[in-house]
Amino acid sequence: MISSGPVALSGCRFLRSFRKSLTLKAIFSFEHDLCLSSFSLNSSLVLYADDTTLFKPISAPDDLVDFQSDIDSIHSWFSLNHLSVNSSKTKVMVISTKKDPFPDLNLTLNSLPIERVSSAKFLGVWLSDKLSWNLHIDNICRKARKIIGFIHRSFQSAPFSIRRSLYLALVRPILEYGCTTWHPLNITLTNRLESTQRFACRVILQSWNLSHEDLLLDSDLPLLSKRRDVASLCHLFKIFANLCSSPNPFQPHPRPGLRNLNSRAVQVPFRRLSLSQRSFYPFASSIWNYLPEAIVNTTFLQAFKLAIQSHLL
Repeated sequence: MISSGPVALSGCRFLRSFRKSLTLKAIFSFEHDLCLSSFSLNSSLVLYADDTTLFKPISAPDDLVDFQSDIDSIHSWFSLNHLSVNSSKTKVMVISTKKDPFPDLNLTLNSLPIERVSSAKFLGVWLSDKLSWNLHIDNICRKARKIIGFIHRSFQSAPFSIRRSLYLALVRPILEYGCTTWHPLNITLTNRLESTQRFACRVILQSWNLSHEDLLLDSDLPLLSKRRDVASLCHLFKIFANLCSSPNPFQPHPRPGLRNLNSRAVQVPFRRLSLSQRSFYPFASSIWNYLPEAIVNTTFLQAFKLAIQSHLL
């Protein structure tokens, strides 16, 4: 369901489970047991700090049986190592474009039913069972606006440079965290993010009458959407250069002689659903294909980042 960078579901259904309170030593032991294949899982596993997430594509009833078996296996490992599982923090989420997938889903942990939820926070990003990013954008905008309000109340007499630095350090990272996962957005969510930065610009400049363009110009800040384009292309560069664990599904472009295509153009992955068309791989590759030759043939990531910033920002 999730890699180190983007989410690419392609309409498959996934089940999400497990949030444990573990010691770091126990997690390392768990990873060690898995590496030694002390027991096998039919599902994929993601471990991070005190969070354990199990996920699996479900295409047949037997897949649910396998998933329940994996839950039981993991619970047995915890019991064997004298660790307790917090059942109240254990949730399951079915991600699907269907209206009501698996209405009779009944997964258990230690004979207790696992609560089914429609949204869950995974490594700082809010996921919904319909892959809508409304909840995530609402949450980060609300959090960012609270901090902008704090800056406005506490640093009104501070110089412009201090207020701008506070925005760059405390606010913008919130608005951009994990953006390669959820960018591009529809126009409504894009405007919501830009509106939050616009509010920050007014606080930075202590001016409430300037237009959006003048606010960005006087604050020396680019559009957030353009910065997300840069982040997506940098991640794609890392994929091509094998600098990250995200899969590389691309093939060379079938018609390399087309006008304006660069020499490293790739075939844009086909996605049947509009939701999937607005995902990382189709979006980033469609921009990549028309970048200048000097940029796509850059050897080092930092040089590519500087070149793409100069080109897009």
